[in-house]
Parts: sequence; C-alpha cells; structure tokens
Amino acid sequence: MQGRIRAADGVRGLFEVFSGLFVGDRRSARAVMENPAAGLAASICVHEEPENPPDPKSGTEFYHIPLRDGMRCDPAAFLETVEIVAFHRALGHRTLVYCNAGCSRSPSVLAAYMGLYQGHAVKAMMARPIVRSIPAKFAFFHGWLSSDDLCEEDDLFPVEFRQDPLFQQCADAFRLMVLRDPDVYMNPGLWFSVFPAIRERGRVLHLTEQAQQI
Repeated sequence: MQGRIRAADGVRGLFEVFSGLFVGDRRSARAVMENPAAGLAASICVHEEPENPPDPKSGTEFYHIPLRDGMRCDPAAFLETVEIVAFHRALGHRTLVYCNAGCSRSPSVLAAYMGLYQGHAVKAMMARPIVRSIPAKFAFFHGWLSSDDLCEEDDLFPVEFRQDPLFQQCADAFRLMVLRDPDVYMNPGLWFSVFPAIRERGRVLHLTEQAQQI
C-alpha cells in the first residue's frame, strides 16, 4: 500500500515514508491504531505526554519512548527508537512512528533509520526524475533552505555534519518526506543533539558488515 492510510473522515491520515513505514501526528495515529484493518504490527509514540496503548484487539505492538524536541533530545533514547524501527522493518512489519504534530521528532527517527539502514534505497528514490524535477525545500525554524544550501552553504549545522555522507543521506530522507508533507522539517537543535550518536551507530554497522564479509 502506498501513500496515506485514511482512518476516518476528518482525519488527516498517515503518509508512507518508505514501503511499510508510516509517520503521522497523534490524532491520526490514534485513529489508525484502533483499526485492525490498518494492519500495523508496531506503533511507536515519541511525544512526551502520557499515552495509553491501543486496544489489544488492534493487533499492534505499542511502544512509548518520550523524546524531547530540540537540543534536549536524549541521543540514547532516540537511537533506541531507531533500533526498534529497524527490528520491526527487518521482520517486514508495517510500522508507525508518531509524535504530537508528526513534523519534527517522528520524521527525524525515520530519517535516521533510512540513513542508517536504507541508504541505497534513499539514493535510488532521489535519482528518480519525478523527484529531481520538484524544487524540494527543507523547512527550518530559520526559514526555507534548498537541499543544495543544506550541504554547501547552510550554517545551521556544523561543517563536519554537512560533509558527512550519512548526514546527507538522512537529509535526503527528509527531502523525500517534505515532498509528501510540507509540514515536515529538520530541526537543527534536535539533529545537533542526536547526530553524533547516529554517526557512531553507522560506524559500528559498517564495521559489522565488513567483518561479515571476511
């Protein structure tokens, strides 16, 4: 299934970032989680407010890992969330990540997952003519920046981030999400907090992959 899951009239719905991987706001997520027909195997809530799990009859495994937005985001908790996504996607599970608005924290988790585990798929999607033809923009607290600006001229991120291939893959994942939902934005404070942990996880994954090839 591609695109959005529609839960009910008046519900914005959740958009599919990658095959079987969904992101959305709290209201939409709650409506969809209670619907067994949605076929969600895992639902991961990352906002800080108390959240009740869905009805067991929904068939979805529920996680609540509170993440603060901005520079106060806990890198360990953030990376734990990414690993839960990776676990369920490795099993082929339809997986949902959501926060209050579905604009910053939950898209960041999915961008990190895609950068770490789906880098080749991100590159393939970015190479599609339909994607290249759209003037994609990243929404930031300080205005709109093009993807080229992000990698070359933008001073919202340290140079060492902007020059890192993994960071660029995560940024491309955001670009793909912005094309589907213009409210999504890459929060500089949050990424300043969590990217060192993401980069270290990427290094470990790379070393593990090399060891397995020996």
